[in-house]
Amino acid sequence: MPEKDSTMESGERSKASATAGRGIGDTVGSAAESVHSTFQQAKKSTSDAFETVTDRLQASADYIEDRGVAGVMSDVETIVRRYPLQALMVGVGVGFVLSRIRR
Repeated sequence: MPEKDSTMESGERSKASATAGRGIGDTVGSAAESVHSTFQQAKKSTSDAFETVTDRLQASADYIEDRGVAGVMSDVETIVRRYPLQALMVGVGVGFVLSRIRR
């Protein structure tokens, strides 16, 4: 009888091992799908961000081309006159960042 018990235990171990192997394989497959999905979303987000930046740069270039340097300076002067405190704060912030960059 001990041989029969040994054979049953061996078969049960094989089944348990196969089941565990499938579980690990499923987990790895699920993780791979999750990583792939995350990379696809990051790729789309990055692409959208670059497209937005490109569009804004093009709009800025068109604005400068249409208004010319004198027109842009006139618009900046109008904004500074309308919002003096905010313009001062922006100037201080830009000066601070430039001073940090030069260090």
